[in-house]
Amino acid sequence: MGNSTTKYTFNGDVDPNNGGKNRNNEKMDISKPPPPSFNRMPPKSKGCMDDVVKFLWNPNTKEFLGRNAVSWAKILLFYLVFYSFLAGFFAVMMAVFYQTLDTRHQPKYTGHQSLLNTPGLGVVPGLHGDVITYQSSQDTSSREYVRIINQLIESYDIVNRAQVDYKNCTSDDTPTKREVCIFDLNLLGSSCSKEDNWGYTTSSPCIFLKLNKMINWKPEAPRSLQDLPLGLQEYINATQDPLQTLSEHVWVWCESEDSQLEQPAPGIPLYYFPYTNQEGYHRPLVPVRINATQDGVVVNCRAYGHNIQHKVNKRLAGEVNLYVKIEA
Repeated sequence: MGNSTTKYTFNGDVDPNNGGKNRNNEKMDISKPPPPSFNRMPPKSKGCMDDVVKFLWNPNTKEFLGRNAVSWAKILLFYLVFYSFLAGFFAVMMAVFYQTLDTRHQPKYTGHQSLLNTPGLGVVPGLHGDVITYQSSQDTSSREYVRIINQLIESYDIVNRAQVDYKNCTSDDTPTKREVCIFDLNLLGSSCSKEDNWGYTTSSPCIFLKLNKMINWKPEAPRSLQDLPLGLQEYINATQDPLQTLSEHVWVWCESEDSQLEQPAPGIPLYYFPYTNQEGYHRPLVPVRINATQDGVVVNCRAYGHNIQHKVNKRLAGEVNLYVKIEA
């Protein structure tokens, strides 16, 4: 067959110069070729997009996002059972929690049990907090103030509330728990009206003061006239029976060193209280007309009652300070 010589490649354990013996001096069979070598390196990637597409769906292994159908079924079943248990546990806990609450969403602690012992004094329109400023010669600057007051007054309309048991209350004829006292702004004798845009087209705007709602809180009338400002004392003394008038109301009175104020009805009858979260409740309003100037006026308003405090934890309560200015 010729003199061709077959060359073999030996590993490091065989020494070809030692007669085919390995380093342990053992005879090795060199007549057979060495076993074929295998490439253990991963196949070269065809590109980033190819890897992404193969991760989304691998047609060779039938895997979607790295999982086959059986693996997906197991993990979906696990999370279905797991989150169903969490949802059921949450629903049971909420049901137990709601058993401790009033179905009409009343706070658990009210009246003397509540941390709120004194209601705040609100002012309408409170568009910019405690500041009221506008141009009396332009309707556009005061339009929002007028809209807010109109919206408030319309909420006192009882025509569309036939399901509410309204009643014209007096000091001798107080409401039952099912009845709601009607509050009629026309009976207050105020010059503030919708026809003159509540004074916001003039330099004498009107504001409406109201005590914030506190469930089951009942105010107490002041014990003595001496506890009230001098102007309010003069107002009460001018009534037919000052002592009775004093004992049947809580009072909201404003004072200003810069302006004259019109306060025709500063008293709030006690029969409007307590507020028990009844539907259609009319919160009594106290109208005040302010003679404002371009320099601005500061008005201080306070609620007066035996159980109304003006400062709680160093914060004002039952009191509000207003700054009213007519822009040129």
